[in-house]
Amino acid sequence: RLSALQIAFAVNSINLPVHRSMQRHLIAARLAAGLSQREFAEKLGKHQSHVSKVESGVRRLDVVEFIAWVCALELNPAALFAVLAAEFDARPNRPRYVQKKPAR
Repeated sequence: RLSALQIAFAVNSINLPVHRSMQRHLIAARLAAGLSQREFAEKLGKHQSHVSKVESGVRRLDVVEFIAWVCALELNPAALFAVLAAEFDARPNRPRYVQKKPAR
């Protein structure tokens, strides 16, 4: 039988509400900067299809890519990460990460 933590890691994060929220935040920030997908891709040194795949949820960003994206939008990565972390913490039935005390 799997624990809640094992289940949380087994679920593809692309399907989690917090991932979709991240997509919405990134799209809104790109649009607020007045950038098309093509213009933003050029700023990142990527193809437009890369931006499209991330924004549509086909591809996810790792933490380093997330920082690069947010910095390219001239935003604070820590601030956006804090917003996303708060949204994750607000989820009902989310796994609770509790450290066990070391055995003596």
